Order: sequence, then C-alpha cells, then structure tokens
Amino acid sequence: MNKKPRKNFTDSSLARLVEICKLILGDIDVAPNSFTFPSSNPVFFQSIDPTLERGLAGCALVFGETFGRTGDDAYGRVARQLIERAIDLADDLPAAQIGFYNGRTGIFWVAHRLSLLLDDPSLVARAETALDPARIPVRNLEQPGYATGFTSAIPFFLSAPHRDLELAVRLGDRLLDLACREPLGWSWDTHPCCVRHPVGLDGSSGVVMALLDLYAETGFARFRRAAEEGLRYEAQFYDEAMGNWVDLRDPLLLDLLVQARIHGQPIDYQDLRRQQPYGGNFNDSWLFGASGICLVRMRAAAILNRTDLLEPVRPIILRDLAHLEDAEHPSLTLAREWGGILEVVLAAAELLDEPTWVGRVHRAVDRHVAASMSRPSDSPHATTELMYGLAGVGYCLLRLGDSDVPSILMPGTAPKPPQTPRATDAFAVDRDGFFEATRTAFRRLGIDEEPNPPENPSQAHAQLCRRVHAEPDRQRRTLLEDAFLLERSRWSLWAAMTDFTASYARMTPLLDPEDIDWEGAELYLAPGVKVVERQFDWDDWADSDAQPPARVNYQLLFPYGNRICRAPLSREQALFLLAFERPARWSSELFAGCGSTRSFDAFRNLAVAMYRRRLLALNRHRDLADYVESFAVVTSERNSYQTYGHYEALVRKNAGRIHRDLELDDRTLSHFQLERLVLQLTENLRKLHAFHFFEPLIDAFQAAGDFETKCERAREIAAWVGYGFFKNEDYFVSHF
Repeated sequence: MNKKPRKNFTDSSLARLVEICKLILGDIDVAPNSFTFPSSNPVFFQSIDPTLERGLAGCALVFGETFGRTGDDAYGRVARQLIERAIDLADDLPAAQIGFYNGRTGIFWVAHRLSLLLDDPSLVARAETALDPARIPVRNLEQPGYATGFTSAIPFFLSAPHRDLELAVRLGDRLLDLACREPLGWSWDTHPCCVRHPVGLDGSSGVVMALLDLYAETGFARFRRAAEEGLRYEAQFYDEAMGNWVDLRDPLLLDLLVQARIHGQPIDYQDLRRQQPYGGNFNDSWLFGASGICLVRMRAAAILNRTDLLEPVRPIILRDLAHLEDAEHPSLTLAREWGGILEVVLAAAELLDEPTWVGRVHRAVDRHVAASMSRPSDSPHATTELMYGLAGVGYCLLRLGDSDVPSILMPGTAPKPPQTPRATDAFAVDRDGFFEATRTAFRRLGIDEEPNPPENPSQAHAQLCRRVHAEPDRQRRTLLEDAFLLERSRWSLWAAMTDFTASYARMTPLLDPEDIDWEGAELYLAPGVKVVERQFDWDDWADSDAQPPARVNYQLLFPYGNRICRAPLSREQALFLLAFERPARWSSELFAGCGSTRSFDAFRNLAVAMYRRRLLALNRHRDLADYVESFAVVTSERNSYQTYGHYEALVRKNAGRIHRDLELDDRTLSHFQLERLVLQLTENLRKLHAFHFFEPLIDAFQAAGDFETKCERAREIAAWVGYGFFKNEDYFVSHF
C-alpha cells in the first residue's frame, strides 16, 4: 500500500498536513490493527454525521489524500474505517437527501476516490448499495440549493463512474418545476426568509451551473433557456459601483420590505435595495458571494461561448487576492471563509491564463496557515468538519500542493476556456478524429494525404471537398464521394444546428403515443435527422480487398444531446423514414409504398418507437403551431375525446367571464364566485401546460388580503390571458 510522496509537495506543506491530521486524531492510537472509531473523542465529532460537509466522509477524504501523499499506512486505515462507518450511517439518511455536500452522492464520491487511493474496489460496491438511485423520490424533492439541496447531485450523476444521464435529466426537470419565473428572470428558493431568492453558488447561480452542465451534456434547449434566465436574474442584483452582487439574505433589506408591505407602499426591489439607510450588504464568499458567482460565470462562458460573462471575474479575483495578502488572520475553512475562495482563484488562474495568481496564493497561505491550525474553543477550527473546520484547512493544503487532488466545489469537470465556433467544438467531441474515417478510406484507396492536414474541422472539410472534386476519373470520384458522404452529412448537420432551441420547441410537447390519432396524423423527419444511403459498405471492407463491397447500406444520423450520432438502418427502416422526408399523412397507401413485410400494427409500432426517440415529429396545423396540439387526447378525468384546442377555448371562456363579470356594474360578483372562476382558469391552464406563465399573477391573486385587491389581480389575469397572450404568437414562442 505504500506510495512515494508527490514531488510538488514541499516538506513544510507535508509537515503541516500531517500536523493537521494529528490534531484531528488527538491521542487516538493508530497502530496496526488497533484503530477504533473515535466516537468517544470530544475533539472529533459532536454528532455522528456521515456526510461530506460536516461528517465522517469529509474527514475520510482528507486522511485518504494524506495517505496518498505520505504513504503512511496509519492514515490509510483511518480513512478506510471512517468511510466504512459513513456508508453504514448513510442508510439512515432520508431518501431525498442526495446532495453532494449533505447527502449520499458525496459519500459515494469519497468512497470511489478512496477506492483508488487505497486500491480497494470493495468500498465502491458497498457505497453503491447505500446510494441506490432507484430510491430517489425525484418528484418530491423540494430543496434546490447547491450546497444545501439536491442540485449538486446533477454534476455527480453526469460524471463517470457513477454516470446516470436519465436521472440527471429528471433532476434537471425537477429544477424547472421549482423555478420562480418572473420578469426579472428565473430564480429558485434555496434559502428561507430572504427578501428575494438569493444569488450565489448556494442560490440561483448554483442552479444555473447545474443546468448548464446538463445542457452541455444533452443539448436540451429547455436547460439552456432556464440557465440563461437564471443568469438574467443574477445580473439584476449586480452593483457596478461595488463590483459585487447584493446579498439578498440581508435582514435589514428584509425589514425594509416588511415595512413597505405594512404601509401598503409599492415595492420596487431595484430601488428598495439602494435606498437609505440601506447601503447594500455584499460578501465575497463562494456560498452566497462574488467568488461563487465568478465560478458559475466561468462555467457559463465556456458552455455558452459568452466571453462577456467574464468581465467582472478578473477584478473580483484580483480584489480577493489583495484581501488575502493583507488579512491579518484569515480563516482557511472551505464553507464561509478563504478556503473556498482559493478554489475559485485556482480555477480562474487556469481559465484566464494567470499562473502568477497561483504563486500569490501559495505565499499567502504559507504565511497564514499556522494561525488557521490554532484551535481555541471559539475558533472556527474547533471542529474537524471538512467544510467548517480543521479538515477543510488540510484539504486546502492538499489542493494547493497537488493539482491531481479533485475540487469539491466542482464535482464535475473544471471550467475550460470558451471555444469558437460551437459547432466545431461539439463535432470534435463525436468525430473519432477530424474526418478520420474518410481519411482512412482515402489512404486505402491510394490517395496521398496532403502534408500537415488542418486541425480545424471546417478547414479539413473544405480540403476533402476540394480533393474529391479534383479527381479526374469519374468512376473513382464516385467512390471518393461515397466514402466522404457520411461524415460530410454529419458536418453539414452541425453547421446548420448551432442552436437547438428552435428545433426542440417545434417538437414539444411530446404526447403520449396512445393519445394520438395515428390514422389522421401527419409526420415528418425531426430536425437534425437524416438518412444517408451509401452504395458501398465501407464498414465491411476486408483488408485483402482493393475496394469495399458494392452493397447499398443505410445510416441514420440524429442529434443526441450535443452530438450528431449515427446508427445502421435496415432497408425497411430506411424506406420508412425516407417516406417522411417531407410531411406526410399516415395511411395504408404509405405503408404499402414502403414495401414492408410487417403487419400494419407492427408498422405502427415502428412509427411509435421512432416518435418516442424523436426521430419523427408531429406536424402542427393551428396558428399556435409550436404549442397548441391539433391531435386528439383522451382526458383521464372524463375519458372523452378532446383536444388542446378545447382547453384553449375553455381558457378564453374563463378569462372572458372574469373580465365581463368584473366590469358589469349591474351584476354583483361574490368572493366565492370569483375564487371559483380563477380556480377553473387555473386548472385549464394546467391542462394546456401553460400554467407556469401565469403563476406569479395567480400567486398574487391568492395572496391578496381583501376582495377589492383580488378583483384587481383577477382583472390582470383576465387581460393577460384574453387580450395579450394568445394574440401574440411571437411572444408565446419566445417565452416557451
């Protein structure tokens, strides 16, 4: 088990790391076969908590990493027993407690890390039982905080070896359900008793980072739009004069809001946070302050290719460095103090190509770490917790001494500099080399490759096109065109699909196939889907043959996440899909034209399967084509034949009734009748899947204390539904 220390650790750093471990252990004997779980040690833990944030998993991580740098078996034994105990206690955590910092995913992550450091795969097997993704009640998750809720589980499930893309998408959709959608942008309720939903990594900004990771992995436009709306909300609370974002948890700001409500004053949050005596509460912590927001913006700049998001980052990092260097006794704990900020500085130094920042951090930490290791009873280091105590100081030293030590602020991948264009970037992920299959085929056909082929995919594509067209022999040119056809088609799809938003909106909502009247449905190939017919079978080209066999074969190109993937097709499947290259109605004639040997029911099942996989889309016929379905659905409440158009008519009717009854002077509308009308309108909006657009207005109606105010709120709802919403299709589609 012994390992050599890493060379990039200085002797002083290792000595301090060992001293921290000894402070945590106290007088416990760690001789071979004698270590016992230190539950009786008053210095060790006030309560038995298995999590990464406050408990056993966090300390196990520090001991395991220390073993990896010192080779001391004693620390390896401590790490193993701590994580085994944490795994046992994880079974007692609530099923909904899956966050990286305060739940099961963090414990599993530590177990996997220690299995590598200790060369013990059994730790992962034990942790998998405790994690059990099938038990996660996704629909019942209510706390979206990054550090305090389930949001941090998303990057965990997006990364190997615990990758579960389906579960990560479900968690992302749950975040969309919990979003508060307002004119200021979208936000999430991550912290109680705030004047507004807070920004920061444990506020709405942390949710944005998880949604961006999902968008980068899947390409689903709904996650990108939610992330961009969250960034827009965050920008509302940036104070240029302070170079920081206001901390919306400030109790003084909350008091001002309460006073405004008591006196019936109109509330303007932008003016309210600037009025005297309130000057604004700002902090630089990674949980709710500027450093955490900078971390999110660096990730957003890389994924969205928006360098404008980086504008505040450099001055904030420089300010943090100056404060760290000038501080007298800074705390190096991770959660609320400088340890977490140092993680952000390290990420920014790599992203912005500022290696001198790392040196400045090293010098400052060397000067301050001794003070952070002192533990008076009132010190923040009196505990041993990773996020709030002495173990966090040790992990800070580990991160500074060895870049291989993973960051616990970003359980996924670290931010990378933005790349342009996005299509090039995404194609490169799924290309198996830039047109490598085409180049291999050309070499086997005796085509000399040009020296120094371009690394840029766009230039490589142009070069291959020129070579094919320059071939003088017609028969040979046909062979080259066929070899190039598949990858040329893939590149063309990417060149046309740098943004998935429009294509995704056209395909949403995806109806239950059992609710579709297939006999009258009109289908077409979904955006980004293409059937490629090749005359030669390049995948079955034997080494002994001069050229591939002349055999017609079909390949399907389709978008999956942020990639264009391919899959082989049978002739029957290819002809079936080609029948819908242009919108075509489902019919027995179409079935006969495909030359299928299947039964009509089997043919229908094939269509259903391809619709579920979004290879086929339903054509829209109505004015609100991107949303209001014209195909029949069966309502579970009445088991009757109805359409989305029917719900649209009901919504219009409800809104018109409210407007008419409130405006007529000769009719008295009771409080009960008004509540019932708004309730009916709400239920029909839910059936039309449009409730979230009106949720703030309906919430304001329910919160109104007197009948007169309720009438005013009801007028707003009716006017918005009946006279603004359904008559402006562009607005509807842009907000979809």
